[in-house]
Amino acid sequence: MTRTFNADVCTAITKSNSHRFYSANLYIPDQVECIASEVFQKKRELSTVRFPASLKNIGARAFQGCSALSSVDLPQQVEDIGPGVFSQCSSLEKVSLSRAISSVPKAAFRGNYRMKMFRFPRIPGFPQSARKHFFNVHL
Repeated sequence: MTRTFNADVCTAITKSNSHRFYSANLYIPDQVECIASEVFQKKRELSTVRFPASLKNIGARAFQGCSALSSVDLPQQVEDIGPGVFSQCSSLEKVSLSRAISSVPKAAFRGNYRMKMFRFPRIPGFPQSARKHFFNVHL
């Protein structure tokens, strides 16, 4: 189950301040703990994201439709990712999830047909229905 977060309680990137961080190669500052929903949605030229070790939550559809994004390596402190967070990232080939994640929302990676490697710890909440969205993937 994805927890909601309050941007006033944690250091967050929201739609109102995301322009300060955005470029094709995104380096999220070390103090950021949360990325709000839909912040970088459909940023088609976004190819690289460096997530800080401080990151704990990524909101729904935060990176949906980032078609140049090829890999995602989440820090070990990330506890929650929202529905559709990396869906429709048509170049996405590699994903490594954090050990702190307790569940993966159903559509978190939907539509990523180039996926070749998906690393994740044993997650009781990982829905069997989500596996059909990965072709040629080592699960």
